Amino acid sequence: LIHYPAANLQVDLGQAVGVVQRIEQVMAIRNRALGVVAAQFRQERNRAIVAFPPDPEEKAVNLMKPGSYSWFVRSVQTSGGDRPPMPVDLYWPGQPQTQPQTQPQTQPQARQQIRQGNPKSTAARPKHPIVVISHGLASNRQAFVYLAQHLVSHGFIVAVPEHKGSDTAFVQALLDGRGSEIADPQDFVNRSKDVSRTLDLLEIIGPQLQGLAGTIDFGNTGIIGHSFGGYTALAVAGAELDFEHLKNQCTNDILIPRPNPSLLLQCQAMFIKPFPSDRFVSLQDDRIKAAIAVNPIASYLFGAQGLRSLQVPTAIIASSDDTIAPPLPEQFHPFTQMRAVSKQLFVMVGANHFSVLLDKNSDVFNLPNLGDRSDPEQYRTYFKTLSAAFMARHLQNSRGGDRYLDPRQNSQILSNPRQPLYSLSRLRPDQLPNSTPQTPDQSIPDNLPLPSNLG
Repeated sequence: LIHYPAANLQVDLGQAVGVVQRIEQVMAIRNRALGVVAAQFRQERNRAIVAFPPDPEEKAVNLMKPGSYSWFVRSVQTSGGDRPPMPVDLYWPGQPQTQPQTQPQTQPQARQQIRQGNPKSTAARPKHPIVVISHGLASNRQAFVYLAQHLVSHGFIVAVPEHKGSDTAFVQALLDGRGSEIADPQDFVNRSKDVSRTLDLLEIIGPQLQGLAGTIDFGNTGIIGHSFGGYTALAVAGAELDFEHLKNQCTNDILIPRPNPSLLLQCQAMFIKPFPSDRFVSLQDDRIKAAIAVNPIASYLFGAQGLRSLQVPTAIIASSDDTIAPPLPEQFHPFTQMRAVSKQLFVMVGANHFSVLLDKNSDVFNLPNLGDRSDPEQYRTYFKTLSAAFMARHLQNSRGGDRYLDPRQNSQILSNPRQPLYSLSRLRPDQLPNSTPQTPDQSIPDNLPLPSNLG
C-alpha cells in the first residue's frame, strides 16, 4: 500500500469482507485436511506390518550427512534442435573418501586428479545412477546446489538444466515490462523436452568426460522437481496431461475466485499452440524410473485420469503452509489419484512453498517471511535426506536408507517435533475434504496438530 502509485485508494468493503471470509474458510479446510493426514500418519507409524523390513546384510547409511564420495561439477550446454541452447550443470562422484567433502572441486582439479589416478582403478569404479533436478518457475539451476552436492556425495550423478521460458531471466523480463506472460505456455511441453535433451546430452558427452566415462548407469535414472519442476517430474515420469479436464476447469472457474495462485499458471497451458486435438498427451521419457515432486502443481493439468497413467515409484513432498500451490488440491488429492507401483507422501509441517530453496536470490517470486519462525535448514534436511533415501531405494536397489522412508523410524531419527514430518503411503479420496466447498465448513476436529503460526 505504501508504494501504491496514488494518493487515495478505494476499497470495496463487501469484496474485502468476502475475501476475509474466504481465507478463513480455506484455512479451516486446510487444517481439516492436515488433521486427516496426521491421523493417517499415526496409523501407519503404529501398524504392526513392517513396510520396510531391515536387510541384515546391508548396513544402515546416515543420509542426513554428506556421503563418502568426493565430487566434481562442470557446466555444459545443449545445442541443436528447435530449442535455444540450454545450460546444464553436471555433478559426478569422484573417489570415496574417509572425510565428507564440504567444498566443490572444479573441473581442472577433477582433470588433474583423474590424470594422476591409476587407470585400472578408474576403470573399476562403480556405476552411478542419474538424477535430474528440475527447478520451478522464476528460478534457476542454483536453487538446489545443496541437493545436487548431497546426492553426488552418496553416489549419484546429477544433471541440473535451466529451463528457458520459465527461469529467473524470463520472469524478470516480465517484471521489467519486457514480457507479457507469466510463463511461456509452450514450456508445459518444452520442460519435458528439456529433461530428455539433458539425458541425450549426457549419453553423448558422458562417455567422453574424464572421470565420468564408464561410471554412468543409464538404466537407472530419476527426476526431482520443485513447483513447476514438480509438474515436470510427474509429466516425464508418466502422468498424462488431460486437456479436456484442463479446458473444463479453466473455462468454468474463470469468474470464480480461487485461493490457489498456481491455477493462474496451470491455465496458461490452454494457450499451447497448436492446442492438442487429443484429450490426453503423454510427455513421458521411458528412461525415468523414479520421481520426486516437491510442491507440485497438478490438479488442473492432469486430473484423476491423467495421474493414473503414472506407474513408476513416485514420492510427493508437500508443505503445510504452501499458499502458492496449496497442499490439499495440488498434492493431497493428486496423491490419492495416483496408481504408481510405489508411492509415498511426505508433509513438512510449517513449511511454505519456498522453504526448500537454497536462498531468496534463486527465485524472483520469493515472498517475505511474514513472521514465520520455522528454520528452513530443517526442511532442506528433510528434502535432501528423503531424496537420497527414495532414489537409493529405487535406483540403486539399496535399502541402507529405508529407515528414513519408514514412518515408524523417521519420526524418531529424522523428524523434528517443532517442525514435524508426516510420511504415509496410503490415503483415500473420501478421507479428504473438498478443497473448494461452496459454503463454510465448521466441522473441524478440536485436536488437530496445527502449525504454530496458525494462531
